[in-house]
Amino acid sequence: MVFSAALMGLATLGIALLPDYAQIGLWATWGLLLLRMAQGLALGGEINTSAMFLVEHHPHRVLLAGALVAAGGAFGMFIGSALATLLQYISLPEVWRIIFALVGFVSLWVCHLRKQLQESPEFRKNQLPMAGIWRRYWRGFVNIAAIAFFVSITVYICNVFWVSFAIDRQLWSEKACAWTGSLAQLASALLAIPIAYFAKPKQVYHLMRASMLLAIITAPALFYFTLQAKTVGVLIAITGYALTNALICASLYYLLYLQLPAQYRCRGVSTIWAIAAGLGAVGLPIAEQATIMKIFWLPGLLVAMTVTLCFILLSNYQYQFGYSTNDKMTEGL
Repeated sequence: MVFSAALMGLATLGIALLPDYAQIGLWATWGLLLLRMAQGLALGGEINTSAMFLVEHHPHRVLLAGALVAAGGAFGMFIGSALATLLQYISLPEVWRIIFALVGFVSLWVCHLRKQLQESPEFRKNQLPMAGIWRRYWRGFVNIAAIAFFVSITVYICNVFWVSFAIDRQLWSEKACAWTGSLAQLASALLAIPIAYFAKPKQVYHLMRASMLLAIITAPALFYFTLQAKTVGVLIAITGYALTNALICASLYYLLYLQLPAQYRCRGVSTIWAIAAGLGAVGLPIAEQATIMKIFWLPGLLVAMTVTLCFILLSNYQYQFGYSTNDKMTEGL
């Protein structure tokens, strides 16, 4: 996490200070690309290791500990998209640099804070060699990949891409579409906390599978109603997406925690998540190309089909590592 926070802070500060195209030409484009890649690499390690750290330190509130991180991520998406929308009202062209600089300094401050914290007791007592990890824990890796792919493609298509799709289809005004996507993220963050608080840890697989079933229904409905300009249908579907994301936030990090033993958990989850989430992000250009070709039904169907596959994988390979009554590592459900 120290490395991830430092990399995120330095990359974000780099973007804030990067000269524009008028000053350095193509070097600005390549510089921005490399810095964004660094941010993506840092994000996979930063948020996952933070969540694993909290879950390991709070064995009696595992769902809530993980949900706080995931809800924080959803709330961060709300803040980011809300700021982007608000910037449309501000005429200062360089104000975004100030925001990036502030975020960069916050990331470096987080790096400083993490260096002062100790590893969890569970991690310290399970320092074992890495030999045979892929062969021994392949079911856990399959689950991590399925979950990451599901979360990535659902958020990218049903939130990020949907906003631009709704604007292009002139569903509402540009600002109204942007605010709708932002408020959906806020609603999911607010719903996730009570769900995680009242749910039991043994229900974590049920929560994730319920979110997948909702996504399978919600994604095609969201794009269908947007295409038909049916406001009531869109609002119902976007509410379904918010509930889907809330269930994801409530269950995500405890479920990832269960897939690997402590000595492999942070590195294993971060690595597999980065790969699978990157593959899920490929759905974004596919959806964009589909709309260019006027295949408007494809984005929603793409989500439904891929999430169905993830649902099948998660149902077939339930796997668990965690605390038992005598505080030893156990596996199986």
